[in-house]
Amino acid sequence: YNREVSRCTVQGRDVGELMTSQGWALDYTQYSHGEYKDEQTTAQQNKNGVWAYQFDKPADWRKGNRRY
Repeated sequence: YNREVSRCTVQGRDVGELMTSQGWALDYTQYSHGEYKDEQTTAQQNKNGVWAYQFDKPADWRKGNRRY
Protein backbone atom coordinates (compact mmCIF):
# COMPACT_ATOMS: atom_id res chain seq x y z
CA TYR A 1 0.00 0.00 0.00
CA ASN A 2 3.05 2.26 0.06
CA ARG A 3 2.06 3.68 3.47
CA GLU A 4 4.10 5.84 5.75
CA VAL A 5 4.11 4.77 9.37
CA SER A 6 4.69 7.43 11.99
CA ARG A 7 4.81 7.71 15.74
CA CYS A 8 2.67 10.38 17.39
CA THR A 9 3.71 11.89 20.69
CA VAL A 10 2.21 14.40 23.07
CA GLN A 11 4.54 15.97 25.59
CA GLY A 12 7.01 13.16 24.88
CA ARG A 13 4.46 10.36 25.45
CA ASP A 14 3.81 7.87 22.64
CA VAL A 15 0.07 8.06 21.88
CA GLY A 16 0.04 4.56 20.34
CA GLU A 17 1.63 3.11 23.46
CA LEU A 18 -0.89 4.85 25.69
CA MET A 19 -3.89 3.79 23.59
CA THR A 20 -2.66 0.18 23.39
CA SER A 21 -1.97 -0.03 27.12
CA GLN A 22 -5.50 1.24 27.83
CA GLY A 23 -7.01 -1.30 25.44
CA TRP A 24 -8.25 1.24 22.86
CA ALA A 25 -5.80 0.24 20.11
CA LEU A 26 -4.21 -3.02 18.99
CA ASP A 27 -0.58 -3.74 18.22
CA TYR A 28 -0.66 -4.24 14.45
CA THR A 29 2.61 -6.15 14.25
CA GLN A 30 2.80 -5.99 10.46
CA TYR A 31 3.70 -2.32 10.84
CA SER A 32 4.80 -1.97 14.47
CA HIS A 33 7.01 -5.07 14.50
CA GLY A 34 5.67 -5.80 17.99
CA GLU A 35 6.51 -2.37 19.38
CA TYR A 36 3.39 -2.42 21.58
CA LYS A 37 3.24 -6.15 22.31
CA ASP A 38 3.84 -5.79 26.05
CA GLU A 39 1.25 -3.02 26.39
CA GLN A 40 -1.32 -5.12 24.53
CA THR A 41 -0.60 -8.19 26.66
CA THR A 42 -1.09 -6.15 29.83
CA ALA A 43 -4.33 -4.64 28.49
CA GLN A 44 -5.62 -8.12 27.62
CA GLN A 45 -4.73 -9.54 31.03
CA ASN A 46 -6.40 -6.61 32.80
CA LYS A 47 -9.40 -6.65 30.43
CA ASN A 48 -8.88 -2.97 29.60
CA GLY A 49 -10.84 -1.25 26.86
CA VAL A 50 -11.95 -3.56 24.05
CA TRP A 51 -10.41 -6.53 25.87
CA ALA A 52 -13.28 -6.38 28.35
CA TYR A 53 -15.51 -7.64 25.54
CA GLN A 54 -15.54 -10.24 22.82
CA PHE A 55 -14.63 -8.72 19.45
CA ASP A 56 -13.05 -9.47 16.10
CA LYS A 57 -9.63 -7.94 15.59
CA PRO A 58 -9.89 -5.46 12.69
CA ALA A 59 -7.41 -7.37 10.50
CA ASP A 60 -9.34 -10.60 11.04
CA TRP A 61 -12.65 -8.90 10.32
CA ARG A 62 -11.31 -7.41 7.07
CA LYS A 63 -10.11 -10.83 5.90
CA GLY A 64 -13.64 -12.20 6.13
CA ASN A 65 -15.46 -9.11 4.84
CA ARG A 66 -13.62 -7.96 1.73
CA ARG A 67 -15.92 -6.45 -0.88
CA TYR A 68 -13.40 -6.25 -3.69
